[in-house]
Amino acid sequence: MKEHLQGSCISIDAKSWSYQIEILHERYLVHRYFGKKLSGISELHQERSFKKNYGTIHPDRTFNEFSFETELFELTSPGKGDYRVPLFNGRSSKGSSVFSFVYDSHEIMEGILDVPGLPGVYAEEGDSASTLKITCRDEDSGLNVHLYYGVIPEFDTLLRWCCFENRGTDPVSIERAMSFLLDIPEDNFDVLTLHGAYARERTAQRNRLNGGISSFSSLRGISSHHMQPFLGMLSPETGENSGSALGVLLVYSGNFLFEVEKTAYGTVRITSGMHDQGFSWLLEPGESLFTPQAVLIQSYEGLGGMTRTFHRLIRTRLCRGEHRDAQRPVLINNWEATYFDFTRNDLLKLADEAHNVGIELFVLDDGWFTNRSDDTTGLGDWQEDRKKLSGGLQELSQDLLKRKLKMGLWVEPEMVSPGTRLMQDHPDWVLGYPEKELTMGRTQLVLDLAHPDVQQHLIDTFTRVFSSADISYVKWDMNRCIGEWRSAYLPPERQGEVSHRYVLGLYRVMKELTERFPHILFEGCAGGGGRYDAGILAFMPQYWTSDNTDGVSRLFIQHGTSMIYPLSTMGAHVSEVPNHQVGRSTSLDFRLGVSMAGNFGCELDLRKLTQSEKQALSKRITWYKRWRLVIQFGDMYRLKSPADGEDSSLMIVSPDKHLALLFWYRRLHDASLLPPVIHLSGLDPSFRYREERTGASALGDELMHRGFPIEEPEGDFSVRIHQFVREESSASRQL
Repeated sequence: MKEHLQGSCISIDAKSWSYQIEILHERYLVHRYFGKKLSGISELHQERSFKKNYGTIHPDRTFNEFSFETELFELTSPGKGDYRVPLFNGRSSKGSSVFSFVYDSHEIMEGILDVPGLPGVYAEEGDSASTLKITCRDEDSGLNVHLYYGVIPEFDTLLRWCCFENRGTDPVSIERAMSFLLDIPEDNFDVLTLHGAYARERTAQRNRLNGGISSFSSLRGISSHHMQPFLGMLSPETGENSGSALGVLLVYSGNFLFEVEKTAYGTVRITSGMHDQGFSWLLEPGESLFTPQAVLIQSYEGLGGMTRTFHRLIRTRLCRGEHRDAQRPVLINNWEATYFDFTRNDLLKLADEAHNVGIELFVLDDGWFTNRSDDTTGLGDWQEDRKKLSGGLQELSQDLLKRKLKMGLWVEPEMVSPGTRLMQDHPDWVLGYPEKELTMGRTQLVLDLAHPDVQQHLIDTFTRVFSSADISYVKWDMNRCIGEWRSAYLPPERQGEVSHRYVLGLYRVMKELTERFPHILFEGCAGGGGRYDAGILAFMPQYWTSDNTDGVSRLFIQHGTSMIYPLSTMGAHVSEVPNHQVGRSTSLDFRLGVSMAGNFGCELDLRKLTQSEKQALSKRITWYKRWRLVIQFGDMYRLKSPADGEDSSLMIVSPDKHLALLFWYRRLHDASLLPPVIHLSGLDPSFRYREERTGASALGDELMHRGFPIEEPEGDFSVRIHQFVREESSASRQL
């Protein structure tokens, strides 16, 4: 980072962009530039305030023509004339909602600082990372705001978060605490969001930015199936491979809010952070409140460039632990094969079939604990059901190991069923109002993770469960949203803190358990993909993408998910037909082809497959194991969206560009169509590649510019997977 003009301007530089801040009049923190990398700082920047305008006010008597109405800021003061969406709202002990934050100091530190109690992106040794901390103060209340700017130049990534510190003698009530504020001196943008619903998560939607305030949020207690904590700001001409794309991702798993305000003066303001509806935080003297980290990635190589930066950053600087860089196992989950109705012998018959087709991990889903014959009972009393599992979990895990299968286990720690011993012993451990009828979801209640005793109970309980057998994998589920934000642990004046304290408690539990069991591969889940976010991925390096395993639906879900999340995090399983979510029947080959573009697994009842189907599955599993390091850790290129017709395609290329895979899908076939020609991406133009199925070879530039022909598809729900290996290299021998 650089300082210039007697310390009045600071420039933050990454590989391809610069971000510049000016300390104006030695008081105000104003935004000067965020764009393509500059070689230095000049004095060309100017104030953008009105000198005379009857619609503005001028609160600074020393600089009586300075207005907050149109200037670009990093932080503004509520009540001083900036009527745009604020970073902060609060109230002092005197009842005032007016705060006058002015610049106090700044410092530049090496590395990326941790955000206390919250997950975030980190730097590793060798990264040229640094963090800028700017402190602004309000002299009347004693409230300080610390603005943090972390940069890892190698990843073209800017990290933003805040800390509110009470340096005064009286408490301050914080009623809005965003993670960052960004003012942009132009307003010609498209907005990209990822919206949806249960079993229809993360559908990419692109709209023009209109005047006024556009907001995207969740108030469900989780990041939700309905809206991803992500925002893309795109130039109108931006496509997959060219144009400007700014991506903003909030590292948070609870209620969140994004607001984009297009002003009357040709500017745009972006804010993001914890949702302020129902939120308040009583900050006593000496206390601090940190906001979640926001990740900003600016790409000048279109959506694809933004995507690949997010993928590389999340995979290597957000995910942690020994499984971060480890290949993911091929698994089978017994849920759709048995649901709650199974015995140990049923599971072992399924395991025998799994071993025969080459599966490596057997996941025991819901129903393994006492009083759990359906989804209305049993949650909270985590004792193995010896009637279903004679010999218990440990004997089952040993039986699986004899079949060369590791064992996985489903749990739902955050929930409790009415009538359980836990509920009888601790009725005050659930969120809600006991004097009223508690709100149910899936016939279950939510444990109060804002309560330290509940957190410790979960840590102790699941330490026992995970130690009770040779468990290699855990699927952590969460099957309802949260409605009643009331905690018996907190006094009335602090009930506005419950939603954020719940998330902090969740992170504490997850951190403790994942560190106690580093050998376990944890996978997140929330009724499918309802909490698939960067906050959870900081503890669990993969996620169950959606309960909807239909091949056609998954094309759209996985396409949208890929905008920000790497394939190494994306659980993608082949399942039965008619599909259990949408009732559609598609070919096994098509379903396998869709599932292979992620962390592959099975939801099938293998006992019901024909011999030819088992052979086809075994053949594909063998192929997947050969190529999974490329799939899980390569660079992804979206060639054609499933929203753009019946055909769609994507590529995955190894980092050294020696190996590449082309996935091509057709949903519904039509007559009189010429075989398609696909223009590949991501290859080295000077390398010669051999396509393994046909043996044909061509230079990378020919495959990208002239294209690669796809053989004529055979009816509906067709898939073609082509593998390309650089000739005259040892790459093929390494597969």
